[in-house]
Amino acid sequence: MRGPGPGKGLIEGAVSLCACFDIVSWSRRVTAADREALQHDLNLALRLAAVSAVPAAGPLPTEYSGDGALMVFPPGIVEGAVIGTLVGSLVESLHRRNQQAPSGGRMRVRAGLARGIVRTGDLGWSSDAVVQVARLVDSDEVRQAVNRYPEADLALIVAGSLYQDVFRQGLTGLDQDAFWPAYARRKTFESQAFLYVSDRSTTLESEDTPEPPSADGFQVAAPLPVFVPGWTAGTGAAAPDETITEEQVRATLRLWRDGRDAPLTPEIIRVGFSEIDAMVTEAGRLISERRYRSALEHLDLSMSVVPHVTGLAVSAARLLLATGRFNALCRELLDDLLGQDSHDARTLVEPLMLRAEAWFADRNYAGAANDLEQALSVIPAQDGTWALAMLRLGDCREILGGLDAAEAVWREVVKVRPLNPDVGLRLGYLELKRRRELDAKVHLARALTVLRRSPASAMATDTRVLEHALLMGLYTARRDFGAISEARAYLQQAHEVDPGNCFTLVEMAIDQDRQGATGMARWHAGRAMYRAFEDPNGNLALDRLRDHNLLDQRKYGIAMNDWRRTQGQALT
Repeated sequence: MRGPGPGKGLIEGAVSLCACFDIVSWSRRVTAADREALQHDLNLALRLAAVSAVPAAGPLPTEYSGDGALMVFPPGIVEGAVIGTLVGSLVESLHRRNQQAPSGGRMRVRAGLARGIVRTGDLGWSSDAVVQVARLVDSDEVRQAVNRYPEADLALIVAGSLYQDVFRQGLTGLDQDAFWPAYARRKTFESQAFLYVSDRSTTLESEDTPEPPSADGFQVAAPLPVFVPGWTAGTGAAAPDETITEEQVRATLRLWRDGRDAPLTPEIIRVGFSEIDAMVTEAGRLISERRYRSALEHLDLSMSVVPHVTGLAVSAARLLLATGRFNALCRELLDDLLGQDSHDARTLVEPLMLRAEAWFADRNYAGAANDLEQALSVIPAQDGTWALAMLRLGDCREILGGLDAAEAVWREVVKVRPLNPDVGLRLGYLELKRRRELDAKVHLARALTVLRRSPASAMATDTRVLEHALLMGLYTARRDFGAISEARAYLQQAHEVDPGNCFTLVEMAIDQDRQGATGMARWHAGRAMYRAFEDPNGNLALDRLRDHNLLDQRKYGIAMNDWRRTQGQALT
């Protein structure tokens, strides 16, 4: 049967709220009388809910099927209030009915909400929003919720974009903690969504109804690792025949200490500033090429010529940080350097920031924050170094004090450098952690545009790494929002920027697997696995492959052993 015509009360081409309802286990009803009783009672419940939600609108345009209904609300409504009243009224009607042992038996309902442009055709409504809400109600995820919570009369699934705009803002009056995210799939349809059931007092364990995560700790897939590019040279394995040993490093530290106490000689005094700058520049070049042994030998020679130069000790600290192996010795060198008397506090800024990086690498975030605050006390806000220190201080604050503490620091950077892509990256990832995908996209897209137009605006030493991180953030934001095609476009761009990145390859494998392209999924997974061996964080990539059934437990164990062996060789 069919209610009012689809065009009544609507504005052709306007954005409208769409609601779909479906009676659970309709086909299992034994008699026609039972089915008719359920139809009648659902119709009454929906009419009451609609009148309660929008009393001035009159009968809402509704299309009925045998076991459900599709309802479209007029444009211009206050969506939060309407949705809250609609859901509340429907839950109350179902509960009241089911307590009375009615004919037809207990009635449970799957419901869906979405929003979009609605048009009409000869056979009814025609729009993506109508298709979306119907697919959501028919998805496996809401069916699993119905099975898992047998006391719930209503299971509601909400399109991700509608949830972000209305529910998350607290406009419906419904308890936000009662919702949890899900990734809804049906045939070729896939979308980010949020689930709600009216009663979670009883839970049935079942293999096909997984435990719904809490709203605070869950993301559609395991969260992507957040690798925010730092301002120092990135750590990495040494080039062939360029590894250094702890004994060699300690010899360099002794050379620095001995030279510090040596008297000035005419030969030392004759070395000009330009020659010293050339020594420091050459050390930086060798470090960037990961020629660590050559860099250490160059610094040893330079220190023997001009033993009193702070810049050479700072270069040595940068070298030790770049290896990723000698953070404690790096701090020992910097402790010695910072312990010297200095008439210019600004000469202590770089050593303090390097020591902060060494603390950060060893996960002593309080120590890192303390050094950064000391450095910031003597740096004017207009100085580029101030922004660098603030970025890393925000990283520490995020770990020590949470997202709000980090945001407060990074917002100060925005006041001085509103278009800096490094801070845009951090704010974007911060919003991803809050599950605010739209806000994340704004930060990340703007940062990407600025970086591509003006690479010099970045403070990260490797703009390619920064661009890749921005693209992967955008991929995550659009994927979790449900804009799958757009997400795939960002993922492809990230792959083009860094074809060998193991995390990009993992996401490509997962995406291909979701599309049913098993061969391509395995191909990407294989490449990701081998690339993971070379990445210090490759164990996380292997974890994702295993968690998405792209790497069985036996192969995962072998791969983890290979990763540990490869990383162990890189550190020796």
